Amino acid sequence: MGGIGKTSLANYIYQMNHCDFLRSSFIEDIERRCMPKVSSLLDLQKQLLEDIQKGNLQNLNNVNVCTAKIEKALRSNQTFIILDGVDSFEQLYVLIGSKGFHPGSKIIITTKDGCIEPEDGYKEVPMKVVKHCRGHPLALKVLGSSLCNEDVVFWEDTVELLENEVNPTIQKDKDITETVLKECGVRTISGFRKLINRCLIVVGPRNGLVMHQLVQDIGRYLVYQESPGKPWKRSRIWRQDESYNVLKQEKDTSKIQGLVLDMQMMEKDASHGQGSSSEKIFGDDLFGKFGAHHLI
Repeated sequence: MGGIGKTSLANYIYQMNHCDFLRSSFIEDIERRCMPKVSSLLDLQKQLLEDIQKGNLQNLNNVNVCTAKIEKALRSNQTFIILDGVDSFEQLYVLIGSKGFHPGSKIIITTKDGCIEPEDGYKEVPMKVVKHCRGHPLALKVLGSSLCNEDVVFWEDTVELLENEVNPTIQKDKDITETVLKECGVRTISGFRKLINRCLIVVGPRNGLVMHQLVQDIGRYLVYQESPGKPWKRSRIWRQDESYNVLKQEKDTSKIQGLVLDMQMMEKDASHGQGSSSEKIFGDDLFGKFGAHHLI
């Protein structure tokens, strides 16, 4: 709603706080200034850049180039920006981009258009994501980038996928793991050292390799995105039922680099009269399809 003092309040907040930041800018009356012509967006960008970075802006005549420069400046310095009178997502994108901000930055937006405000669900789902990631920056970055520009239905589906995943902490014997990986042609000495230095795995008691549940979640989520509805088109399959069905239905396994297979499921199938061995259930070339080191 117009005329209720949003601009005056925003200006008061700006005057009270802008000195606490390395860079600051107050862009006023954006809606009106963008009405006459498209080039007005470029004028707004130049005003913002003059406030938050040093340098010659005379040769900047491209909106996309200016957006890239704004994104770089916002990531480089702690910034306080007020965008007053925004009435479209396009204005938001060209003025602040989509690459994020330097820690401690503050962005305030005033608008009389309710469509600019978060829709139902967009306020609740991010809190679920943060809770699941336990505030871990890497996890938030990975999941955040995958949710960008998607609707709330996609967000909710992603969160549900993560919450329903069975995620016991991975712990394998380091020596056994080394042997398996060497058979796959993986350099284990330098590889383990890099993973340990990056806190992706730790060597626990009794020489056990331990991976944090959150790291496992991220890895599985990324692989799942390779082909959400067709597990045989993913590089890895870890769900027992998916592995079982892919093999039993004789799907194309050329893209699969490894899968987890519970042999007890075959015995259960056989006990119900559907077969008596892995050859009868999956065919006689099970190991030929993958190689022994790809079956876990």
